[in-house]
Amino acid sequence: MSKALRLSEKQFRFGLWIVAIVFASFLIGLGGTVVQNLPQDLPKTGGLTSD
Repeated sequence: MSKALRLSEKQFRFGLWIVAIVFASFLIGLGGTVVQNLPQDLPKTGGLTSD
């Protein structure tokens, strides 16, 4: 393999950061969608315990 085709370690790390940022934004968007689709009606009892 030619040395000209190889990425330096600095460029490789930069690429990994880009991938990490894209993946994090995907997870944030997915979490927002899940929270948005939660049921809106909450019970009026005030807690999880049943009296």
